Amino acid sequence: GYGPVWVVQVTGPARRVQRRQYCRVALQLPVRIQVPEHGDVPTTDYTGETLDLSEGGALCLLATGPPDVGASLVMYVTIGEQQLRLPAVVVRHSPMENTDLPAVALRFDDPEEHGDVIRQEVFAVQLRNRSLSRQAEE
Repeated sequence: GYGPVWVVQVTGPARRVQRRQYCRVALQLPVRIQVPEHGDVPTTDYTGETLDLSEGGALCLLATGPPDVGASLVMYVTIGEQQLRLPAVVVRHSPMENTDLPAVALRFDDPEEHGDVIRQEVFAVQLRNRSLSRQAEE
């Protein structure tokens, strides 16, 4: 009386899978991205802002078209009083609503280099968001 019956068989041991290695938060910070000179192609500068940030990377919306997927670059962002220089690679372009420009997903080359600074900011944003949601409930 419950509908079709599915017979399920275990095919291997249970395992826990975590897709994201780093916690990320929605955070808008001004950024400058520089794609270094490569062969005959001169250095290219981009400006924009982060849409989200984690120790491992960022999603950015740039004022002009994005660098190519696979491009190595350097992202400059200021967190608190520190200007961070974050070598990264473009991993994908993501379509965005209300704009013709795609967001650019970056993976930092060395998440450990500035991980403490970024992690502190990510947790501060989470705490602020949690506090705001509690206030809204009251």
